[in-house]
Amino acid sequence: MKTNNVLKQLSRFRTSQDKNGHYIFSSRCESHRFVRVILQGENEAVALPINRQYDGADNVAFHATTIKSLVEFLEGK
Repeated sequence: MKTNNVLKQLSRFRTSQDKNGHYIFSSRCESHRFVRVILQGENEAVALPINRQYDGADNVAFHATTIKSLVEFLEGK
């Protein structure tokens, strides 16, 4: 996915960065759902939709192929 497109579309969600510089976008109402965006090379990014389990383990929910699917995941659809 293109970095600029991903960051622009997910910017309406709560945003932070982890110690590795990866962007974390989280849902305001679903605290156990978030998307980790890992920057790779020139304007390329990998976006991982993640569910946090009750025991603190993180699991990738699905392989995201579109930005729309990431937005719907964070919105809880």
